Amino acid sequence: VCSSDLADLDLHVREPSGVDIWSRNINSYEPTVQAAPAADAWQTGGVLDFDSNADCHPDGRSAEHVTYRDAPPAGRYSVRVATASLCEESAAHWSVDVVLQGQQLAAASGTSLPTDTRDGDGAQAGVTALSFVVP
Repeated sequence: VCSSDLADLDLHVREPSGVDIWSRNINSYEPTVQAAPAADAWQTGGVLDFDSNADCHPDGRSAEHVTYRDAPPAGRYSVRVATASLCEESAAHWSVDVVLQGQQLAAASGTSLPTDTRDGDGAQAGVTALSFVVP
């Protein structure tokens, strides 16, 4: 999610398995109890790079990305944009782009308003920006 504002907007990506990637669950890795994971196992799924403008502290990025080191799992994904705080702005414009192997799969944009901050900040927070399918 990218925002030209100073607002604290949060990217939420739900994978086909039902795992939500967001600032309080920054990756989709789910360990198994059968074997000890490799030190970098947490990077094998989708990973959120940064919680931009968290708690209204501008960081100059105004962007969050979920990336995959390996091919993402096939199936349907949904992307939400949660408005944690507008940080004294009257509105915040955002855009979401989904890119797979250099090709754009989906894109959406919208505006967060003060009423959007009332939906909480849990895993299911935010408005649905788009959904897409990875073949």
